[in-house]
Amino acid sequence: MGFLRIIRKWALRDQLSTGGVGVRSLGRILSSRRFQRIFAAMLFAVTAHFMAFTYVESFLGETASVPSRAVAPMFVAFGVAGIAANVVTGALIDNWLKMIVPVSHILAYYSLCVLALFGAELGFVGVALALILWGGAIAAILVGLQTWVLKEAGADALQASAIYVAFFNGAIGFGAAAGAGLLETAGLSGLFLCAAALVYVGIASIIMLRESDRRPVQTGNRGEIPDPAD
Repeated sequence: MGFLRIIRKWALRDQLSTGGVGVRSLGRILSSRRFQRIFAAMLFAVTAHFMAFTYVESFLGETASVPSRAVAPMFVAFGVAGIAANVVTGALIDNWLKMIVPVSHILAYYSLCVLALFGAELGFVGVALALILWGGAIAAILVGLQTWVLKEAGADALQASAIYVAFFNGAIGFGAAAGAGLLETAGLSGLFLCAAALVYVGIASIIMLRESDRRPVQTGNRGEIPDPAD
């Protein structure tokens, strides 16, 4: 995932080198309803992911009754699914960005729901498939949303990326902390169900948002961020 982000930022190096991080640009991005929806989807997705993933080992052992020797291979499968999703997303994202983001949210939502509601009855293969689906979906979500932010930002890509990373890092910590709080009251299955609900809210924040058709802005020609009523 990190490797693909480096490649994408290198490809947009001319766009990113148009100036420093300005307060006006940051304010313009934060006040844009389009960016607010994209950032909201990312916050919900990342919070949900780390809320559940922080405790996935306990979930596998206690709720899904996965043998301890099989937990590590499942984590490997989860990671491989993420790498594969990055490759597929990178190949399709230029033409199918608006489809990739909501579909990956839906897949993450259903995988978390299945684990939460049927984890104890799925068996080894069922749990493994749900984890693989989850791993691929969250990877596609993160790459898709960051690409969307850069595409929306145009010449303000550096500022938009800085905001994205700040929110992303905050969501990691908040998700893990929220998971710890919910674990005591909701249990492992309830925790995963809450994570699924957050992903669902993320779907609602972007499902009606049209993909921007703006192209990279040439150096010295900084445009305004579009902010249509939708």
